[in-house]
Amino acid sequence: MNTERIPIAAKGMRHKEGGWPAHIDPTEPADQAKYAKQMYRDTTLGFSQATKEMVQGVTKCIRQNNEIDLFEEYFAGESAEHLSENISTKTLMIFKDPNNVKRAVTSIAWHPDTTEMRVGVTYAMLRFQQMPKDMPKESYIWNLNNPNFPEKTLLAPSPLCSMAFNHKHNDIIVGGSYNGSLSFFDLRIGNSAGVIKPQKTTILEKSHHDPVYDVYWLTLGKTGSECVSSSTDGRLHWWDMTFIKDGTPAVPTETFMMEEKIMVDGEPKTKLLGGTSLEYSADAGPTKYLIGTEQGYILQANRRPNKPVEIMSRYGIDSGKHHGPVYSLWRNPGHSKYFLSVGDWSAKIWSDELVQPIMQTRYHSAYLTDGYWSPTRCGLFYLTRIDGFLDVWDFYYRQNEVAYSQKISDSPLTSIQVNQNMAAIGDAEGTVSIMQLCKPLYETTPREKEVMQTIFEREARREKNLWLTNKLEKEAAEKAKAPTGKPKEDPAKIAEEKEQAMK
Repeated sequence: MNTERIPIAAKGMRHKEGGWPAHIDPTEPADQAKYAKQMYRDTTLGFSQATKEMVQGVTKCIRQNNEIDLFEEYFAGESAEHLSENISTKTLMIFKDPNNVKRAVTSIAWHPDTTEMRVGVTYAMLRFQQMPKDMPKESYIWNLNNPNFPEKTLLAPSPLCSMAFNHKHNDIIVGGSYNGSLSFFDLRIGNSAGVIKPQKTTILEKSHHDPVYDVYWLTLGKTGSECVSSSTDGRLHWWDMTFIKDGTPAVPTETFMMEEKIMVDGEPKTKLLGGTSLEYSADAGPTKYLIGTEQGYILQANRRPNKPVEIMSRYGIDSGKHHGPVYSLWRNPGHSKYFLSVGDWSAKIWSDELVQPIMQTRYHSAYLTDGYWSPTRCGLFYLTRIDGFLDVWDFYYRQNEVAYSQKISDSPLTSIQVNQNMAAIGDAEGTVSIMQLCKPLYETTPREKEVMQTIFEREARREKNLWLTNKLEKEAAEKAKAPTGKPKEDPAKIAEEKEQAMK
């Protein structure tokens, strides 16, 4: 599942046109001979060094493959209950941004009450330094029973980049703005035209300094008044909405700086890690927070009562990190211990107990922009691509290829949210497509949860064994470099220790 895939391409060129370094004139035989002698003398540039580097990569892949039998059938004799050939989607309606200025859909949020048939959409232009001065600030609440016009308009001081419905007070919405502030809306309060202004906006000096890319309501306590926000300024802010009732100042109740220690000119320094995505689920632990960063790896923060926030785990630091920002984080709906991350050209599945991914998709041909676990099926998730395609992965049926792919828009897709049997997909032109999902995409089976648990545990055990093998080999190499007076470690003893540790 998680074996590294190395893309191979065959290309041809005339050697005299592009085969030599830029400082070598291919028409001068003397320059060619001088460079050839340098290559023969310099072992760091020669054939031997290149061969050593290739051997290291191949050896790692062989060890991954040898941990398990790639040809073993774990569910032999069982028929698949969800076949990819039967998967289909249908476009029910399309919501278009009423403004003339083209704004991308930055976030989508379904109303917690599924009978309401309403969905909130935020719009903004997040390209660096390309936000025009006259950028519209409106975001909208759409009703599926009237797709022609938005039902309500949310007018914040700055364009909204993220939003979330309160699960205990469904008419309360929190929105994160482009200027770093948070706005709290009450859908019950507005004018006759349906325009709703925020009940309260956070103090700008105490807010984020960059756009708020993600915001979550906390499910702790009976009031449901707390929320948390993340931004690329490297800060996590916790807020309490009780000020709507008692008028207390809109300032964060707690702030955490996401810092990383680095070495600059031999001296230890700290730098802030930009937060691009956030995940919170009380099922995984009421004090646990997952933060996706611009640097491509994931942090797990722990916020305990009356204690400072601390980083418990850093996923992808050594290996397996994304080659770009982490755009989406979602915990598995049936197994909260495992979570999905989306970034670069792949999606990865992680375990809370391991710092490297246990599974990952193959690299897509186009950059991925968002992802979402199915709320009803723990083995299925959705991915949006920059080329306008929607990919559906069904790990319950197949783990090595996409189960279903469909062209949604000619523009890059930017956001997706799934609500049982419907999916809302936004693009860079401000269009939201409401898709009707077929039964195999949302109807679960009695054994799916059990089977996915088996698959996740198997892959986690494999990654743990790989980590242990590498650890023991490093320790053996260090002991071998010890002074000659000390005996070297016996390879058979190392294998025995590994076997005992695995038990």
